[in-house]
Amino acid sequence: MSDRGGNFLKELEGSGFLDQVGTLQSALSKLSEDISTIGDHATQRLDEVESIAAHVMAIEAVLAVMLKSHSIDPEELRAEVTARTRVFSDDPNGSPTVQAVAADIIGVSYS
Repeated sequence: MSDRGGNFLKELEGSGFLDQVGTLQSALSKLSEDISTIGDHATQRLDEVESIAAHVMAIEAVLAVMLKSHSIDPEELRAEVTARTRVFSDDPNGSPTVQAVAADIIGVSYS
């Protein structure tokens, strides 16, 4: 049995199989490192997005409080949003999302 096992290993070595396994192990190790790096970057981006979201929500809260004592004409706001977002939204009425968020901040609903 030991001769068979020894011969088998020699055949594997002679065929380059063990070298291929070593190369595969190296490639898998590098892939593992790359995936770990991608995960680290994704976590950093998530932290950045959460920070941006927190800032936006804080600004919305400040605006909401300010708007309790200073009214805004909903149609003027709608026109401003339309003018500022028409170009990048490919919609002559501007971005519907920005329109909805702006309306929500001032407490109105556009029909």
